[in-house]
Amino acid sequence: MRDDVSIIIRDIKAFVKQHILTERGTVYLAQAEALEEQGCQYKNSCCLSCFDDEDLYELDYYLQLLKIIKARLKRAASTSSTCEFNMCTTYDFRSGTPVVVYETRFTGVMKLLIFIAMAVAGGTQFIRGQIDGELSAWSQIGFIVGAIISISYFYNTKQYSFIVPQLGSLVISSLQLAALARHRDSDIFADW
Repeated sequence: MRDDVSIIIRDIKAFVKQHILTERGTVYLAQAEALEEQGCQYKNSCCLSCFDDEDLYELDYYLQLLKIIKARLKRAASTSSTCEFNMCTTYDFRSGTPVVVYETRFTGVMKLLIFIAMAVAGGTQFIRGQIDGELSAWSQIGFIVGAIISISYFYNTKQYSFIVPQLGSLVISSLQLAALARHRDSDIFADW
């Protein structure tokens, strides 16, 4: 069994090293798909006890690189004239392997909403700071909305490690909004 794993890893590694910079080629795309299917099929059909930890991590690593190459080859082979959302990569922090994140319309809209919420929040805080040097309640609302959307975006794209800073931002903005409500005599939403 372990020899089979070594052969599969060797084949995938050789393909990745040879085609890491390849831009086009449907032959290579078919080859990449076959290798990916073979590697995933073997990984899913075999219990974890037949893998060394090193072999398992190496197989995961090269399968992810193979997916990145395959996605690039697919995009180059596409004859579609419509705009397609880009794919990006991130890292699985447990194993250090690159992971492909395929953008969807939903995640694209979420990124746009995050940008808008944060830009409006920053703009209103800047204006309020220039007027009287105070903290703006509306900017805190914008930061809270941006943090909530960011948390759902990172959750949907399985980038869990980026959720923690957004939770911190959500808590701090909420506490500042509560402090504004507690210390102001007038309505906190009446001013910028």
